[in-house]
Amino acid sequence: MGLCALLVSACCKDAGDDDVALDDDSGDDDASDDDSAAADPSTHLDIPPRLQWTHSNGYCGSCSVQSIGLFFGSYVSQDAVRNTIGDQEVLVAVNEDGVLDALRFEYERWDYNAPQPQYQDYLVWTKGHLHDRSPVILTVYVRGMHYEGYDHILPAIGFQSTDTGTYHEDDEITFNSLFDLDSFTRSFGSFWDTRAMDGNCSTYDYCIPRDVNYGVAVTGILDDHGETYPIHLSIGSASEPSVQAAVLFEGTLEITDLTAGADYVVLRYNDYEDVPAQGFLSSSYDASTPFTATGSVHTMTDSFMSDSVAIYRCVAAPSG
Repeated sequence: MGLCALLVSACCKDAGDDDVALDDDSGDDDASDDDSAAADPSTHLDIPPRLQWTHSNGYCGSCSVQSIGLFFGSYVSQDAVRNTIGDQEVLVAVNEDGVLDALRFEYERWDYNAPQPQYQDYLVWTKGHLHDRSPVILTVYVRGMHYEGYDHILPAIGFQSTDTGTYHEDDEITFNSLFDLDSFTRSFGSFWDTRAMDGNCSTYDYCIPRDVNYGVAVTGILDDHGETYPIHLSIGSASEPSVQAAVLFEGTLEITDLTAGADYVVLRYNDYEDVPAQGFLSSSYDASTPFTATGSVHTMTDSFMSDSVAIYRCVAAPSG
């Protein structure tokens, strides 16, 4: 049986989860590169829970990409995410690379051909990327489902550990289920099972496979010459209405790593195909907003329809 056939995923689990809800941040957003116990590497990324559409076999892959896109300053409707690959369901290790390429993300796939069982190395790989502030799209079994490769796709957004390079049973991972308005935290030792789901997942709803794992870390946006400044986009709604009932979203952009007194431009693209990897100021952007930084962080608002695409890039203003 081919890989694609193994990975046909429903992603339509009923809302609700037996995992432990996260009441506060599981780590420090400014974790040091020092892996010593004195410099806690634990990280919690600002990626709030979002709710996936559940029709058409489920939009868990699309919603995972949408959630992570916001972290990097892009809003892409769940429908528009699928449209990047011809209105297909987004499946990790099958076609998610086409989606991430189209939306101008950089990424690293987990090697599912690695020696088995993979779950320990997979979780170490995940916390390493999270420590580098790269969210990871995980694949999990779901209690009550039966697909051979995995049942569901979700974003990992944080971890708690004393280091980034070693598996510990009591390390913790934080993720969004895409069915709940809380994030959930699990110990590494309780977060794996076999397809029989008669171990850890006799208690919990979600577990990564013990033997073969699939995942992708989104490491940033395409920027060949380091021209852009980080943008985080947040919107007030955790859910996206249907295309037929589209509404106006107001987004808040937070641009960081700026120099006070310097001039910048925020560029907006309404079509992902227009977003370049270099030469942003000479590209086909749809709107531009100049500003002078008063500090290292600048905040602004913008609005867009919920069924649309709004991708932002911030670059230094041209001199002279």
